Amino acid sequence: MKLKTFIVFIILLTSCSHAFTTNYQTLTYSEPDSACNPLIFRGKNLFGLDVKYAGNLNIGDQSFSFVIKKYSDSVATAVLKSQACAVNANLVNITFEIKPGEFKPPYPQTTYYRCMADFYSIEMNELNLQILKAEKRKILRYEDRNSLSWKDFDIELPESFSVPYEFVSTIELYTGKMSIWTGAYKEFKAQGIFYSDISKIKKSLSSEQTEKQLELLFSLTHLYAKRLETDLNSRKPKLANAEKIQKIIDGYISELETEKAKFNIETDYGNNKIELRKWETKIKSELD
Repeated sequence: MKLKTFIVFIILLTSCSHAFTTNYQTLTYSEPDSACNPLIFRGKNLFGLDVKYAGNLNIGDQSFSFVIKKYSDSVATAVLKSQACAVNANLVNITFEIKPGEFKPPYPQTTYYRCMADFYSIEMNELNLQILKAEKRKILRYEDRNSLSWKDFDIELPESFSVPYEFVSTIELYTGKMSIWTGAYKEFKAQGIFYSDISKIKKSLSSEQTEKQLELLFSLTHLYAKRLETDLNSRKPKLANAEKIQKIIDGYISELETEKAKFNIETDYGNNKIELRKWETKIKSELD
């Protein structure tokens, strides 16, 4: 009897299986297309791209962490592709992963490949493919260079377009220390970043006046980044966690988009010079 019990215990320790958690929110589930071959990326920056969220998949490890046997991630990759096809997604973005034998606190060492991935559908046109397959997005960071030139805009808008430009920017939180004891984050740094790979402008608007206006939009972006930085650093580190921090960041980015739209309306895209000077005074005085 003792021998049988020991054998069962050994089997439990040496057998291993993936745990799958799915979350499909926007697209209807359907059988995979045999021709479906979604692209898989790791930590891809999708900001500003016209993607439609289709759901997510978490692949976990149900086995004991001290089992020595290692497993390939090929099975997990096949599952990711299959599940993406099942919800008509053609893009998989792996946001977190641990390979067999790795230890990433606070996650335990794993025997299987583990990951969290989001599924999206996106038009695979020339521009999107170029951005997706590039090693890095084409961006300008405010603290590296806060002046803009026409060469910084990769896309030309047709003259018939209803607006003179599409200025794409957001906040980048680029440092923040995490305590290994509490998991709390502190000492944050943030800055504004401008996406030149998807920002668009009419060439007929190439003037110093318009460039100044666009630089004000860039400064406005950086202003909200510094507000976020101050806010996060004013909070008690013990209250911080990754999920809470992300909600705070999302809030500032949402406010920034509202303020950029207000800027364009009140300045009439730079045509109202009186309002433009008011915005310039307000932005620069706070930044200084």
